[in-house]
Amino acid sequence: MRRATRSARKGDAQPAQAPRAVGGVRRAVRSLPAAEHELGSFVSVMEARANFSETVNRTAFGHERLVIERHGKAVAALVPIEDLQRLRDFEDREDVEAARRALADPTETPIPFERVREDLRALDRLEAVMGREAALAELERRRTATEPRKRKPRRA
Repeated sequence: MRRATRSARKGDAQPAQAPRAVGGVRRAVRSLPAAEHELGSFVSVMEARANFSETVNRTAFGHERLVIERHGKAVAALVPIEDLQRLRDFEDREDVEAARRALADPTETPIPFERVREDLRALDRLEAVMGREAALAELERRRTATEPRKRKPRRA
């Protein structure tokens, strides 16, 4: 005897159907149950998975920001593509400003490209073994151990 699947059990709500185009016009998307928060509407992973098309449509057509949570903890966000582009533009501006500040700082010594490349390769190898945070700490430890110590000027 086969057991009934979860969605076919008596008394369980059936998953919502994805909106269909009717005569070239898309039906209004029925709202998923979601808690409002300063980050956006919260949707559980299970609800988002069960109603994936509807969840994407809420973001794409309704320009709604959805925070996906698992076990009550926010784990991902679904945002309209325009928001993602604005975020990328903002990050690019921040990077340009940081580069300008670094170039304008006379105390900043440039790092040769070969050294950066070696550090990135070492980071990749270490990260595969010990994880990102530990690899960064180890790389920094190695860098400070090999750099010559700067002497403090003597006071007269």
